[in-house]
Amino acid sequence: MAMALTLLVWLGLPLPGQADTLEAEAAYQNQCAACHIAFPPKKLSAGAWKKIMGQLESHFGVNASMDPSSQQVIADYLAKNVARSFWSDEIPPHNRMTQTRWFLRKHGGIPAEVWGRDAVRSASHCAACHPEAGQSYFGDDTVRIPR
Repeated sequence: MAMALTLLVWLGLPLPGQADTLEAEAAYQNQCAACHIAFPPKKLSAGAWKKIMGQLESHFGVNASMDPSSQQVIADYLAKNVARSFWSDEIPPHNRMTQTRWFLRKHGGIPAEVWGRDAVRSASHCAACHPEAGQSYFGDDTVRIPR
């Protein structure tokens, strides 16, 4: 079995179970990133993602409904990849990622005027300051706050 797994890795093929995860991640990216960056699943709790997926017909003022099969695939993907830390039970106010404890702790020192700049627009426009947000990378080493 170990030799077979090594061969799969060497050939660059998905490991058992990994193909389903890759397909689910692709579905999540295709559906969600059509309108905004596909936020990393680990940035919200299972309860928060469940609430979001259960209210797609009114997703922050937009009807983001999808076919039931896609919705289930994405909901399962999110459930498997949620936050697993001290805030993992948190459902933020209005289910906004920008109102989670980790976000407020990480961004609390940013002056209010920054959020209103034309290039930033709001706290939920991650790519304004995090150029690699689309690849789910939010490292401090790449932050560029627009003037």
